[in-house]
Amino acid sequence: MLTGDVAEMQEKRIGFIFMPHGLGHLVGLDVHDVGGYLPTTPKRILLPGLKNLRFARTLAQNMVFTIEPGCYFRDFLLEGKVPVDFF
Repeated sequence: MLTGDVAEMQEKRIGFIFMPHGLGHLVGLDVHDVGGYLPTTPKRILLPGLKNLRFARTLAQNMVFTIEPGCYFRDFLLEGKVPVDFF
């Protein structure tokens, strides 16, 4: 689906278009326990393509998380109708 320089696409975080949530999330009482951003966790990155990531924790013993390799094809993006605040 994509053509071009891989390093440039990585730098521009093109993967976000297809994987807006990142690679996974913590699993907890609510199954989709995203973990939140606590004062003790790494700072949230607010750059475009990274600000929506749901997993910012240093893993500790007995923590459980899922890898979600889902790829999303969203019509509004494929049609070039990107909302102003999307990134």
